[in-house]
Amino acid sequence: MLLLLIRHGTSTKNLEDRHGVADPMQKWELTEHGIKDTLIASAKLRCLVGIDAVFSSSVNECIQTAHLLFGQELIPILQLDSLTSIDFGIVSGLSKAEIHSRFPEIGRQLDLYEKGILHPKDYTIGNAESNAHFERRIRASLSEILGSGHSTVCIVAHRSTFTMILNIVSNWPNPTDAGHYESITFDPLGISLLDFGPRSPHGTVLAINCSLNDPDFERLLLNIGLPAHHASPHKSTRRPQYRLGIGYGTHDTSASLLRDSTIVAAVEEERLSRQKRTTAFPARSIAYCLDSQGI
Repeated sequence: MLLLLIRHGTSTKNLEDRHGVADPMQKWELTEHGIKDTLIASAKLRCLVGIDAVFSSSVNECIQTAHLLFGQELIPILQLDSLTSIDFGIVSGLSKAEIHSRFPEIGRQLDLYEKGILHPKDYTIGNAESNAHFERRIRASLSEILGSGHSTVCIVAHRSTFTMILNIVSNWPNPTDAGHYESITFDPLGISLLDFGPRSPHGTVLAINCSLNDPDFERLLLNIGLPAHHASPHKSTRRPQYRLGIGYGTHDTSASLLRDSTIVAAVEEERLSRQKRTTAFPARSIAYCLDSQGI
């Protein structure tokens, strides 16, 4: 199995610099910028690799990202509560400034933890989830996913979730003694690749925090034998050029798509959202246009 780990897009929690929240009831939304980036990533991802199944954290920012990335295709998207980030107890949902103001000692530990100076097992917060408990539930999630029978799977989740997965893979079976991935900053929509093939049943880390804009990313997928989108050798190698037009910044937002010089799709957001004269970013319209051409 090839496992793609994709961090959720930029959310309001990120903009407000809120600390990890494990509660699925917290309705953090993707920002408009996060939605745009996710839709662009969706189009690129479809051309690079075929995904068999998607497992998402049950937190809203991850669910929203998963559906924007894969919702236009017939791919099952399964939500797992066990993929949520570590529960930081009394400081969950607080900004760093609020943590330092209300809980100075915890704030000091947080700074050391995020710099990779303080080991996760030494980062203690009152009623927070222990690192050992977090490891057990992430290990259980990973076992469930690896036993799903799929060949190429994507997980959409959080920084702390992926940090623990990487520690499990790199130091099986004692990830709580590892901790050397703690200092990695997983960018929104950054992709990490893990291989759980016959020669590496416990997993091999192939790449960490890749960008879809990185030209080395497609070459990596090709080198490990994944199907990427290429023209047939019996046809012209010239690919059609697409241009996406977005009407945004006033009422009646919309999107259109040109294939070379021909308009192949166009729709106003209100026809999909059922909200007359909407000023919302045309996320549905963009997805509709791209899907119409299988992009």
